[in-house]
Amino acid sequence: MVPLLHDTIEEMRKAPGDAFESPGAVLDDGRLDDTQRRQILQAWLHDCRELAVADGEGMALGARSATRLQEVEDALVALDARQEQAKQ
Repeated sequence: MVPLLHDTIEEMRKAPGDAFESPGAVLDDGRLDDTQRRQILQAWLHDCRELAVADGEGMALGARSATRLQEVEDALVALDARQEQAKQ
């Protein structure tokens, strides 16, 4: 497998919603290590929270952004569980 270039990973962090179909796809991407997965998911979480603030300020973004926020949080929990399991 060809390793990803730093620039490619940086692009994934900057726009995770463009680079991945879902937060689960980040977990399933075999090109990434767990540190990279966490960085991408945390960036996505930040983006989702920013959208939630905008939604709370009257910019109607709809239920999709709330669903995506939950998906990102769930993916981070799954990543934590996977890392814990690997330690055992």
